[in-house]
Amino acid sequence: PPEGWEVVRHSRTSMLVHAGEAQLPQPSRTHGLLDHYPLDGGSALAALALEPRRGERVLDLCAAPGGKTLFLASELAAGGVLVANEKVASRRARLRRVLESYLPGPVLRLSELAAATRLADAKLHVALADLDATDARALRALPLDFDKILVDAPCSMERHFLHGRADSPWTPKRIARDAKLQLNILKAALVALKRGGRLVYSTCSIAHEENDAVVDALIAKTAAPAARSPRRLRLDDPLRALPPFLTRHAERTDRGAILLPDRSGFGPLYVAVFVADLELPTDADHRTVPPPAEPAAA
Repeated sequence: PPEGWEVVRHSRTSMLVHAGEAQLPQPSRTHGLLDHYPLDGGSALAALALEPRRGERVLDLCAAPGGKTLFLASELAAGGVLVANEKVASRRARLRRVLESYLPGPVLRLSELAAATRLADAKLHVALADLDATDARALRALPLDFDKILVDAPCSMERHFLHGRADSPWTPKRIARDAKLQLNILKAALVALKRGGRLVYSTCSIAHEENDAVVDALIAKTAAPAARSPRRLRLDDPLRALPPFLTRHAERTDRGAILLPDRSGFGPLYVAVFVADLELPTDADHRTVPPPAEPAAA
């Protein structure tokens, strides 16, 4: 990297650098593809917390504009499946342009994904989806389930407000509305998550109602005796896989962690991590099956 830049993380397929106060150069094309993507450090936090691994199936459920998706793709470059979902047509078109500008392989349709994943090859298969992220039936109908799911949820966008954007859509009333939407997305995401799978929830909000409170609400709903969720959840450490450059700027909350611009220069970006544990077996219709009876005491 240029002088003055700090290498935050380096792998065989990507390099994450911090440019500090330096002016970022415009991306340029090498062999037909753009060579770098400017990304806020908070976005890197969310993608790294997912811990994608070679050979895994990963769903980016609210993927546009595509920066986090590209980061996940770089982690899966040696092989795996990545589905990038965006319901809104204009945002999905932008997402496709980003993916096609940076990734060497074709961006598949969902209908092509099942055939591609049957190939025993060490390739990354990327597909674009147009699902409603709150629609559990649509997610259950996907041709595969996922080892890892990223929910970078729509939020009240205090990030734009804090950075002084005149067009910021933030209002106090939006917080309650978005918290309900975020919870519905997370509940739907669970039906597509494998047993033992990892679910990362992130927002660019600083509001407790959209962050720790949503996490508490999801745990309460899945733990309730009458819950119909196929998964029971436990929280994991969102900072355990992060490079020191990011962990030294992150602040822990009761349920996750947050990067704030006054301390880090990034974000704001909140992140929490769930691991799905299956407490009870389920049948093909997703109905809960009672556990075996305990043997009678002697």
